[in-house]
Amino acid sequence: MIFLKAIFILFFYSLETYEVNPKIIFDPLFIMQTLKGEKKKVWITKKINSNFPKIGNLTFAPQFPLLILEEKEIEDNLLQCIKKEIKNPQNCFKYTKDDDEDIVYIRFPRKLRPLTEEFSTTQDIKRLFTKIKESSSEIGAKEARDVFRVSGKGVAIGIIDTGIRWNSDFITYKIRDSITRDFGSSKNFSKIALIWDQENENYENGFTYPSGFTYGLECKFPSRRDSFFGKNECPHTDKEGHGSHITGIMAMEEENSGEIGVSPESLFIFVASSMYEPDVIEAVKYIFSRADEFKLPAVINISLGGHFGPHDGTSLFEMELKKFLGKGKIIVAAAGNEANKNIHIGGKFSGTLSAVVDVRGDCEVQFWFPLDSGISLKVDFFGNSAEVKKGERKILVDSHPKIAIVDFGGGADFPFQYLGYSFSNSKEGAVFASSEIFGHQAVIWLNIPGQKRIDGWISSDPSNCSFLNQGDIKPTPEGTISVPGTSQDIIAVGSYDISSEKGNLSRFSSWGFEESEFIKPNIVAPGEIIYSLCPNDDSALCGGRGTSQSTPHVSGAVALALERNPSLTPSEIIQALCSGAKKDDFTGYQANNKWGCGKLYIPSFLSSITPQSKPQRQKDINYETLYEKIGGKKYAVLSINSQTPFRVISAGNQYYDMGWSTKHELYFDSFPQNVEIEFADGEIKKLNIQTGGIDVGTCGCFVSGKNALFPFLIQILLIFIATRIIMILFERRT
Repeated sequence: MIFLKAIFILFFYSLETYEVNPKIIFDPLFIMQTLKGEKKKVWITKKINSNFPKIGNLTFAPQFPLLILEEKEIEDNLLQCIKKEIKNPQNCFKYTKDDDEDIVYIRFPRKLRPLTEEFSTTQDIKRLFTKIKESSSEIGAKEARDVFRVSGKGVAIGIIDTGIRWNSDFITYKIRDSITRDFGSSKNFSKIALIWDQENENYENGFTYPSGFTYGLECKFPSRRDSFFGKNECPHTDKEGHGSHITGIMAMEEENSGEIGVSPESLFIFVASSMYEPDVIEAVKYIFSRADEFKLPAVINISLGGHFGPHDGTSLFEMELKKFLGKGKIIVAAAGNEANKNIHIGGKFSGTLSAVVDVRGDCEVQFWFPLDSGISLKVDFFGNSAEVKKGERKILVDSHPKIAIVDFGGGADFPFQYLGYSFSNSKEGAVFASSEIFGHQAVIWLNIPGQKRIDGWISSDPSNCSFLNQGDIKPTPEGTISVPGTSQDIIAVGSYDISSEKGNLSRFSSWGFEESEFIKPNIVAPGEIIYSLCPNDDSALCGGRGTSQSTPHVSGAVALALERNPSLTPSEIIQALCSGAKKDDFTGYQANNKWGCGKLYIPSFLSSITPQSKPQRQKDINYETLYEKIGGKKYAVLSINSQTPFRVISAGNQYYDMGWSTKHELYFDSFPQNVEIEFADGEIKKLNIQTGGIDVGTCGCFVSGKNALFPFLIQILLIFIATRIIMILFERRT
């Protein structure tokens, strides 16, 4: 798939007029991939020397050269050259002296992980909805909706996750017309207005990729009702269940118990992602662009995370996400479940000290030091030893498929230090990485001149490796907040327990740094055990535990805030969350690196949001009337469409609860005199319907018109003309 549109040319080792580029930096995982002979897509980053813009208007946005990114597959001739020149792979890249765009960095994209600790299921629906009410009551969701008269209406909520079971009964709007009366009430609209499945390219049934992108499959306003009318249903499914569970916490609605999610009337946009960084960035771009088309503010829920980069908000991934943030554009991310996973070492140290890593598969460890720290590394692993200082890379193991490498070439994330300035808050990075090696320990010696701050993270899947307590530097829960939640302008959500240890911080909930320019996590919310949608069917609900589950509580709350004021910025939302946070003996009464500002409490959060009136925008709305015969019975069909999503709230004396869509078709015994609709931004409009309609008999086709009168007159005219022709022919024969 193509990542961001790039405007650069990658010059290969072919033309003699080009010179070697000495500045290009390589991600160690890319070097390992090349040694293994694998051909995968990589991130290529360029800087433009002539332009030094500032990103957006966000807090402390750094000055840096404009970066142009592309995700592409390295050509065979270049791959072979790099493998041959593995000690000096920059020799394979050429550039002209006049070219003011330099390739800076080639990086293998990292994959984020769902941040749920566990799932459980039960058949006791009644008990489960009691549990859901516990979570809702804990954060004051219903009270806030009642007092402030908000429900998330007029706000888009984006979810980037594994997938969504869009046709669940618990996240559908009901249709009450003559078709549902005669053929069953289960034919309804999903609350998920748009779905982009980034990995599905099955275009056999007329589906295709979304406008502005060149891959994946988009479903617009999917409905279970489609199959009833012989249309193709959205082919997307949630194979893992994580995304469905997260979405249900915000969108769920259960008719019998009356219990609903935090922000039940929002317009939901879902991206089923591969979860690699470039695809997540594309997903953010898609959601915000679609919200802009609908003229709605948007909050995006990312219950995913990783541990690549310096964890200070300056990773390449986080800086790309920051470009999208601003007024009415908010991202909420899970803080992480690694407080008890031994994935981080850190602190101020001096001398020669060891850190020990238990390697159980593909393992990557990233270290970050102050710029020009003078630190050097020595790694003992798999019977080999290698020592590196800044600017060096050594291959420890090269016996395919077993590979190990230690790299202090600056490739831990996005190193600008060799270009005369630092992109990563005056830090430099080193990496130890291995592939296909199991059951061994790596002893990493750090030679630290003077007292320096050092941090190391297991940046690969924690199940494949972890820090051990045998080393001089012990693992610590401090600094375990997941990327992208480490960004200052992205809201990071921790988890606390409302079940067994009621009120206490979840043992897994990641901690921030004690000494930091800004507090992380920002806030905590209920994260165990939270019940929501299961991956397979609606016969039961599933319990989930993790900061994945706490995050949608906050995303839903942000949607309620954006309904009150659609122009809120990330910093304003964070400030309001902090001022409204609940504090107790568990949280302490000062913001800290475990609890952030405290526990989410929506009523006090919303009370600090000053309502802002929404401008009324001109909207188009059209309707068509006709008759259609289904199952031997004739129905009056009212088709209403607009470019702005809307729902039908009443037709005649009947009430309809239809989902947000740009087109609705209602089936009646006879046409209502008027229909009341509500646009997604909250504006209500009444349509006076001219009765009539064209009878399309049993052909199943549709005749369109603004109302019934004009097509009716046309039909009368055609009948008159046909009659006259027949009469003339008859007179000629006689």
